Amino acid sequence: HVFLECSGAEEAVQLGVNLLRREGKYTQIGLFKDKITLDMDPIIFKEIKMLGAYAHRWSSWEKAIELYAAGKEKWDKLISEVVPLSQWKPAFEKLKQKKALKIMLKPEP
Repeated sequence: HVFLECSGAEEAVQLGVNLLRREGKYTQIGLFKDKITLDMDPIIFKEIKMLGAYAHRWSSWEKAIELYAAGKEKWDKLISEVVPLSQWKPAFEKLKQKKALKIMLKPEP
């Protein structure tokens, strides 16, 4: 039983901890805007394993922006398509079926 928290929302953390069964695995991926409060009792009593995951360093973003500005990378090969945010569900399905590499979701006005 695994829970991945990606939103950085305090309510989602407590929800994840409460949903996990005994010896479940909780991974915190989303970053929080402010400090949060967390009831540790369920974590202790259910022996939940907690892990933080941070997939990159800030310097990676700077390097990527630098490469993009210099035009040294073929960005169009990385992004399969750009779709409106409202079309997220079909886009996720394409990714799940491996019919796309990366799909960029564009906010709508």
